[in-house]
Amino acid sequence: MRVLPAALLVLGFFSQTVGTAHGQSALRRTAAIQPVGLARKGDLLLGVGAAYESNVSRPLVAVFGDLGHLGALKLAWAVADYVLLEVEGDLLRVLTVDSMGTPPINPRPEVFNGKSTAAGDFSVAFSFLILGDGDGLGVGGRLKVDLPNSNQKDGIGTNTTNVHLSLLGSYGRGPFQFTGNVGVGILEVPLESFRQNDVIVYSAEMLVSPLADVRLRLLGGVDGRASTRNKVPIGTEDLGEAYLGLDFRFGDWLIDAAAGLGYAGNSPDWKVEGGLAFLING
Repeated sequence: MRVLPAALLVLGFFSQTVGTAHGQSALRRTAAIQPVGLARKGDLLLGVGAAYESNVSRPLVAVFGDLGHLGALKLAWAVADYVLLEVEGDLLRVLTVDSMGTPPINPRPEVFNGKSTAAGDFSVAFSFLILGDGDGLGVGGRLKVDLPNSNQKDGIGTNTTNVHLSLLGSYGRGPFQFTGNVGVGILEVPLESFRQNDVIVYSAEMLVSPLADVRLRLLGGVDGRASTRNKVPIGTEDLGEAYLGLDFRFGDWLIDAAAGLGYAGNSPDWKVEGGLAFLING
Protein backbone atom coordinates (compact mmCIF):
# COMPACT_ATOMS: atom_id res chain seq x y z
CA MET A 1 0.00 0.00 0.00
CA ARG A 2 1.28 3.29 -0.06
CA VAL A 3 -0.18 6.14 1.55
CA LEU A 4 -2.54 8.02 3.52
CA PRO A 5 -2.44 11.67 3.86
CA ALA A 6 -3.51 12.82 7.11
CA ALA A 7 -6.10 15.13 6.25
CA LEU A 8 -7.36 17.00 9.03
CA LEU A 9 -5.08 15.04 11.06
CA VAL A 10 -4.39 17.72 13.34
CA LEU A 11 -5.13 16.75 16.79
CA GLY A 12 -3.40 19.41 18.72
CA PHE A 13 -4.53 18.70 22.12
CA PHE A 14 -3.92 20.73 25.15
CA SER A 15 -3.89 24.07 23.39
CA GLN A 16 -2.65 26.74 25.65
CA THR A 17 -5.76 28.84 26.21
CA VAL A 18 -9.08 29.03 24.50
CA GLY A 19 -9.00 32.79 24.14
CA THR A 20 -5.56 33.43 22.70
CA ALA A 21 -5.20 34.28 19.05
CA HIS A 22 -2.52 31.69 18.51
CA GLY A 23 -3.02 29.00 21.17
CA GLN A 24 0.03 26.82 20.74
CA SER A 25 -0.46 23.09 21.26
CA ALA A 26 1.53 21.64 24.11
CA LEU A 27 1.16 18.18 22.57
CA ARG A 28 0.00 16.86 19.22
CA ARG A 29 -0.72 13.73 17.28
CA THR A 30 -2.64 12.80 14.16
CA ALA A 31 -6.39 12.37 14.35
CA ALA A 32 -9.58 12.93 12.47
CA ILE A 33 -10.84 15.96 14.36
CA GLN A 34 -8.58 18.37 16.19
CA PRO A 35 -9.29 19.20 19.82
CA VAL A 36 -8.11 22.67 20.76
CA GLY A 37 -8.20 24.56 24.02
CA LEU A 38 -8.52 21.39 26.06
CA ALA A 39 -6.09 22.42 28.79
CA ARG A 40 -8.59 22.82 31.63
CA LYS A 41 -10.66 20.21 33.41
CA GLY A 42 -14.17 19.97 31.99
CA ASP A 43 -13.42 21.20 28.46
CA LEU A 44 -15.20 19.09 25.86
CA LEU A 45 -14.93 18.82 22.09
CA LEU A 46 -17.49 17.11 19.83
CA GLY A 47 -16.66 16.65 16.16
CA VAL A 48 -17.70 14.91 12.98
CA GLY A 49 -15.74 14.44 9.78
CA ALA A 50 -15.35 12.49 6.56
CA ALA A 51 -12.46 11.05 4.54
CA TYR A 52 -11.74 9.33 1.23
CA GLU A 53 -8.82 6.99 0.52
CA SER A 54 -7.74 5.87 -2.96
CA ASN A 55 -6.32 2.43 -3.79
CA VAL A 56 -6.54 0.95 -0.32
CA SER A 57 -5.14 -2.55 0.27
CA ARG A 58 -7.22 -5.00 2.31
CA PRO A 59 -5.00 -8.12 2.49
CA LEU A 60 -7.40 -10.15 4.65
CA VAL A 61 -9.82 -10.27 1.71
CA ALA A 62 -7.13 -9.72 -0.99
CA VAL A 63 -8.77 -6.53 -2.24
CA PHE A 64 -7.60 -3.22 -3.68
CA GLY A 65 -10.16 -0.42 -3.82
CA ASP A 66 -11.34 2.96 -2.55
CA LEU A 67 -12.54 3.52 1.00
CA GLY A 68 -14.91 6.23 2.22
CA HIS A 69 -15.26 7.23 5.88
CA LEU A 70 -18.65 8.77 6.69
CA GLY A 71 -19.66 10.11 10.07
CA ALA A 72 -16.15 10.06 11.56
CA LEU A 73 -16.99 10.90 15.17
CA LYS A 74 -14.65 12.47 17.71
CA LEU A 75 -15.12 13.14 21.41
CA ALA A 76 -12.32 14.72 23.44
CA TRP A 77 -12.85 15.51 27.13
CA ALA A 78 -10.37 17.02 29.60
CA VAL A 79 -11.01 14.82 32.63
CA ALA A 80 -8.37 16.85 34.51
CA ASP A 81 -5.99 19.69 33.68
CA TYR A 82 -3.83 18.48 30.77
CA VAL A 83 -5.35 14.98 30.85
CA LEU A 84 -7.43 14.19 27.79
CA LEU A 85 -9.83 11.31 27.17
CA GLU A 86 -10.51 10.66 23.47
CA VAL A 87 -13.08 8.42 21.78
CA GLU A 88 -13.21 8.18 18.00
CA GLY A 89 -14.55 5.97 15.22
CA ASP A 90 -16.48 5.84 11.94
CA LEU A 91 -20.25 5.33 11.86
CA LEU A 92 -20.01 4.03 8.29
CA ARG A 93 -17.28 2.91 5.91
CA VAL A 94 -17.85 2.13 2.24
CA LEU A 95 -15.34 -0.07 0.38
CA THR A 96 -15.53 -0.04 -3.43
CA VAL A 97 -13.58 -2.99 -4.88
CA ASP A 98 -11.35 -2.37 -7.91
CA SER A 99 -9.49 -5.69 -7.99
CA MET A 100 -9.44 -8.92 -6.00
CA GLY A 101 -7.00 -11.81 -5.62
CA THR A 102 -7.20 -15.06 -3.67
CA PRO A 103 -8.17 -14.14 -0.10
CA PRO A 104 -6.83 -15.98 2.98
CA ILE A 105 -10.36 -15.92 4.48
CA ASN A 106 -13.79 -16.21 2.91
CA PRO A 107 -15.19 -12.68 2.37
CA ARG A 108 -18.85 -11.77 2.58
CA PRO A 109 -20.79 -11.89 -0.72
CA GLU A 110 -20.90 -8.06 -0.82
CA VAL A 111 -17.13 -7.98 -1.33
CA PHE A 112 -17.37 -10.31 -4.33
CA ASN A 113 -20.15 -8.07 -5.66
CA GLY A 114 -17.84 -5.03 -5.62
CA LYS A 115 -19.05 -2.96 -2.64
CA SER A 116 -19.04 -3.49 1.11
CA THR A 117 -20.46 -1.25 3.84
CA ALA A 118 -20.12 -1.53 7.62
CA ALA A 119 -19.34 0.48 10.75
CA GLY A 120 -15.67 1.13 11.44
CA ASP A 121 -13.65 0.25 14.53
CA PHE A 122 -13.51 2.60 17.52
CA SER A 123 -10.66 3.59 19.80
CA VAL A 124 -10.28 4.99 23.32
CA ALA A 125 -7.18 6.94 24.37
CA PHE A 126 -5.73 8.87 27.31
CA SER A 127 -3.20 11.64 26.60
CA PHE A 128 -1.47 13.61 29.35
CA LEU A 129 1.11 16.31 29.87
CA ILE A 130 4.01 15.47 32.21
CA LEU A 131 6.31 18.49 31.85
CA GLY A 132 5.87 21.99 30.43
CA ASP A 133 2.79 23.83 29.22
CA GLY A 134 1.46 25.46 26.08
CA ASP A 135 4.64 27.50 25.53
CA GLY A 136 8.15 26.22 24.97
CA LEU A 137 8.85 22.56 25.62
CA GLY A 138 6.11 20.06 26.48
CA VAL A 139 6.49 16.33 27.20
CA GLY A 140 3.73 13.82 27.77
CA GLY A 141 2.43 10.33 27.10
CA ARG A 142 -0.44 8.52 25.46
CA LEU A 143 -2.22 5.19 25.86
CA LYS A 144 -4.58 4.13 23.07
CA VAL A 145 -6.67 0.98 22.69
CA ASP A 146 -8.32 -0.01 19.39
CA LEU A 147 -11.64 -1.78 19.96
CA PRO A 148 -13.03 -4.11 17.27
CA ASN A 149 -16.40 -3.07 15.87
CA SER A 150 -16.07 -4.53 12.37
CA ASN A 151 -15.81 -7.94 10.73
CA GLN A 152 -12.67 -8.72 8.76
CA LYS A 153 -14.85 -10.52 6.20
CA ASP A 154 -16.29 -7.12 5.16
CA GLY A 155 -12.86 -5.80 4.18
CA ILE A 156 -13.57 -2.81 6.45
CA GLY A 157 -11.41 -3.56 9.49
CA THR A 158 -9.27 -6.26 11.08
CA ASN A 159 -11.56 -7.13 14.04
CA THR A 160 -8.63 -6.99 16.47
CA THR A 161 -7.82 -5.31 19.78
CA ASN A 162 -4.58 -3.29 19.65
CA VAL A 163 -2.67 -1.29 22.28
CA HIS A 164 -0.42 1.73 21.59
CA LEU A 165 1.96 3.36 24.09
CA SER A 166 3.68 6.59 23.02
CA LEU A 167 5.90 9.36 24.30
CA LEU A 168 4.73 12.78 23.06
CA GLY A 169 6.70 15.99 22.81
CA SER A 170 6.39 19.49 21.41
CA TYR A 171 8.33 22.72 21.20
CA GLY A 172 6.91 26.13 20.33
CA ARG A 173 8.67 29.35 19.44
CA GLY A 174 6.91 32.36 17.94
CA PRO A 175 4.55 31.30 15.13
CA PHE A 176 6.15 27.82 14.88
CA GLN A 177 5.24 24.64 16.69
CA PHE A 178 7.06 21.30 16.37
CA THR A 179 5.54 18.09 17.66
CA GLY A 180 6.51 14.42 17.70
CA ASN A 181 5.33 11.03 18.84
CA VAL A 182 7.26 7.78 19.17
CA GLY A 183 6.27 4.53 20.83
CA VAL A 184 5.22 0.92 20.51
CA GLY A 185 2.08 -0.62 19.07
CA ILE A 186 1.07 -4.13 20.15
CA LEU A 187 -1.11 -5.46 17.31
CA GLU A 188 -3.22 -8.59 17.54
CA VAL A 189 -2.63 -10.83 14.49
CA PRO A 190 -6.04 -11.32 12.78
CA LEU A 191 -5.48 -14.85 11.42
CA GLU A 192 -3.54 -16.42 14.31
CA SER A 193 -4.84 -16.80 17.86
CA PHE A 194 -2.56 -15.78 20.75
CA ARG A 195 -0.05 -14.05 18.47
CA GLN A 196 0.90 -10.38 18.23
CA ASN A 197 3.09 -8.12 16.10
CA ASP A 198 5.01 -5.35 17.87
CA VAL A 199 5.48 -2.26 15.72
CA ILE A 200 7.18 1.11 16.13
CA VAL A 201 4.69 3.98 15.88
CA TYR A 202 5.88 7.49 15.05
CA SER A 203 4.86 10.93 13.84
CA ALA A 204 6.46 14.34 13.37
CA GLU A 205 4.75 17.59 12.49
CA MET A 206 5.39 21.30 12.07
CA LEU A 207 2.65 23.91 12.48
CA VAL A 208 2.84 27.53 11.44
CA SER A 209 0.51 30.39 12.42
CA PRO A 210 1.20 32.84 9.57
CA LEU A 211 -1.18 35.68 10.56
CA ALA A 212 -0.99 37.45 13.89
CA ASP A 213 -4.71 38.14 14.31
CA VAL A 214 -6.21 35.11 12.53
CA ARG A 215 -6.64 31.70 14.13
CA LEU A 216 -5.33 29.87 11.09
CA ARG A 217 -2.59 27.25 11.24
CA LEU A 218 -0.79 25.47 8.40
CA LEU A 219 0.71 22.06 9.06
CA GLY A 220 2.79 19.34 7.47
CA GLY A 221 4.23 16.09 8.70
CA VAL A 222 4.60 12.33 8.55
CA ASP A 223 2.79 9.59 10.44
CA GLY A 224 3.14 5.81 10.39
CA ARG A 225 4.16 2.52 11.90
CA ALA A 226 6.94 0.03 11.11
CA SER A 227 6.96 -3.67 11.96
CA THR A 228 9.82 -5.16 13.96
CA ARG A 229 9.46 -8.59 12.30
CA ASN A 230 11.23 -9.89 9.20
CA LYS A 231 8.01 -11.64 8.12
CA VAL A 232 5.04 -9.38 8.79
CA PRO A 233 1.76 -11.16 9.68
CA ILE A 234 -1.18 -10.40 7.38
CA GLY A 235 -3.24 -7.49 8.68
CA THR A 236 -0.38 -5.84 10.61
CA GLU A 237 1.62 -4.42 7.68
CA ASP A 238 3.54 -1.12 7.76
CA LEU A 239 1.76 2.20 7.26
CA GLY A 240 3.26 5.57 6.32
CA GLU A 241 2.00 8.89 5.07
CA ALA A 242 3.20 12.42 4.43
CA TYR A 243 0.57 15.16 4.59
CA LEU A 244 -0.22 18.86 4.36
CA GLY A 245 -3.23 20.56 5.91
CA LEU A 246 -4.69 23.50 7.79
CA ASP A 247 -7.08 24.28 10.59
CA PHE A 248 -9.14 27.39 11.26
CA ARG A 249 -10.98 28.35 14.42
CA PHE A 250 -13.86 30.80 14.68
CA GLY A 251 -15.39 31.25 18.10
CA ASP A 252 -16.07 27.83 19.57
CA TRP A 253 -16.04 26.15 16.13
CA LEU A 254 -13.12 24.51 14.38
CA ILE A 255 -12.71 23.45 10.75
CA ASP A 256 -9.75 21.41 9.58
CA ALA A 257 -8.75 19.64 6.39
CA ALA A 258 -5.72 17.87 4.95
CA ALA A 259 -4.45 15.70 2.12
CA GLY A 260 -1.51 13.36 1.84
CA LEU A 261 0.38 10.61 0.07
CA GLY A 262 1.38 7.20 1.37
CA TYR A 263 4.90 5.83 1.27
CA ALA A 264 4.88 2.51 3.13
CA GLY A 265 3.08 -0.79 3.55
CA ASN A 266 -0.69 -0.84 3.33
CA SER A 267 -1.32 2.90 3.12
CA PRO A 268 -3.62 4.17 0.35
CA ASP A 269 -2.16 6.03 -2.62
CA TRP A 270 -3.72 9.28 -1.43
CA LYS A 271 -6.30 10.52 1.03
CA VAL A 272 -8.32 13.65 1.75
CA GLU A 273 -10.12 14.45 5.00
CA GLY A 274 -12.10 17.20 6.62
CA GLY A 275 -14.01 17.85 9.81
CA LEU A 276 -16.09 20.28 11.87
CA ALA A 277 -15.95 20.40 15.67
CA PHE A 278 -17.54 22.39 18.50
CA LEU A 279 -15.77 23.23 21.77
CA ILE A 280 -17.57 23.48 25.10
CA ASN A 281 -15.60 25.16 27.85
CA GLY A 282 -15.75 23.56 31.27
